Amino acid sequence: EALDPLVLDTGLSAANYGFEWSLNGTVIAGATGPSLMPQQGGSYSVTVTDTSTSSATSCTSTDTAEVVQSEPPVLVVELVTQAFAENHVIEATASGPGEYEYSLDGGPWQDGGTFDNVSPGQHEVTA
Repeated sequence: EALDPLVLDTGLSAANYGFEWSLNGTVIAGATGPSLMPQQGGSYSVTVTDTSTSSATSCTSTDTAEVVQSEPPVLVVELVTQAFAENHVIEATASGPGEYEYSLDGGPWQDGGTFDNVSPGQHEVTA
């Protein structure tokens, strides 16, 4: 299942503000909108300038966000309860560069890879 792409968004209007985005201190050419979809990991900064006509002075502000690049994990899944147990527990462990969330059978995402009270049968774990 593909996740939505990451978007860094200032939440500000392009009509009233100017934007200059940088990656690791280098200005990104052509990146002058209120949001940016990062293409690689690094330290992203945006300098926002108030360009509204009602402003008597031109104020600027800079904010920074760290983007950590990830890749699909190596996923190990095992049943950790005995056969014929009443409470079946599946434990999934993802390894690789990044932080991962887990889903059982397309259900809601969760931070940990332990699933309790799993019904007998085949299941799909996604990380």
